[in-house]
Amino acid sequence: MKNQSVNNTASREFFSFNGGYLIHPGTDADDLLNDAGCWITAASEIVSEMAAGLTDKKSDTYVNQESAGKMLWGAWHLLQMVEGAILQAHKAMPEEAA
Repeated sequence: MKNQSVNNTASREFFSFNGGYLIHPGTDADDLLNDAGCWITAASEIVSEMAAGLTDKKSDTYVNQESAGKMLWGAWHLLQMVEGAILQAHKAMPEEAA
């Protein structure tokens, strides 16, 4: 799949928050999928730790729920980045592969 770039001439937005985040021209679909895999692993670990911490009344996570909320918000944003990267990777693939 190498050499199947997302866009050879222009950057494309894959995530938007207060600003827009762009994929560099020439980025391979494989690279986007690899990045998405890293981000989903990070988001999964955040959610797993939050779930464990929020069920233990003695944990720092349970006591500091504001911090827990911010971490879950961060995990949600990571998942939005994953979704955008996968969408752009699929757009870069030939129709048969997507």
